[in-house]
Amino acid sequence: MHFVVANIVRPLTQSKRVSFVSLWGGRQLDYFVSHCWGANFSHFVRSIQCHALSKEGPISWFDAAYWICSFANNQWNIGAELGDDPMGSAFARALTSGIKGVAMVLDEEVQPLTRVWCLFEFFLSNRERLDLVFVTNAGVVGDDRCSSFDIALEVGKKIKSLQVATCEASSEKDKKDIFEYIISELGSLERMDEKIRKLMAEMLMRNLANVEKATGSLVDSLGQGSATVETLDKDHL
Repeated sequence: MHFVVANIVRPLTQSKRVSFVSLWGGRQLDYFVSHCWGANFSHFVRSIQCHALSKEGPISWFDAAYWICSFANNQWNIGAELGDDPMGSAFARALTSGIKGVAMVLDEEVQPLTRVWCLFEFFLSNRERLDLVFVTNAGVVGDDRCSSFDIALEVGKKIKSLQVATCEASSEKDKKDIFEYIISELGSLERMDEKIRKLMAEMLMRNLANVEKATGSLVDSLGQGSATVETLDKDHL
């Protein structure tokens, strides 16, 4: 995303010094995307597509509107977008605007969960009771369409050893403000660790059920195929 912003977003918005979205006109938001700028961009795009297909279906998925900070925030005035405190930020405004849900895009290193702003987004999504899901380029973890258990398992292993207290931010002030806010709401950063692990455990259980279902269907199909072959063999005797 660093490359996309530096080579596409900023050059296109330089003359007017506005957000990328402002060039095309805004619209009613459907979903918020929580992600790390360091992740592979093609992985990011495919993950969002998987989320849209999961939530909106194969016909209307293309019309889903996502809030993505790189394009929604004015990259020429980031200070104003971040505000004086986390709840005054553009991120908080988007998350409390009546959206349908949140897609947290995870790679195998679960980079978003090592960044303080993403943790704030996770916390606020949880507080607002939004439908937050973990998404990879293989699909939404725990979704019926995602039966790739190996990727979900790798993500789960990373989350198991995750500690919110070790997360980083580009700004020490942002890190301090967000940590203080989370502690004021939950009592400790460890409580945040518990919430993240609980959500991942729930998604892994659903994913396991989907894998078992897909495997069962395949076994049934193979069994029917064997029965057909056996019938043909008998007919030729």
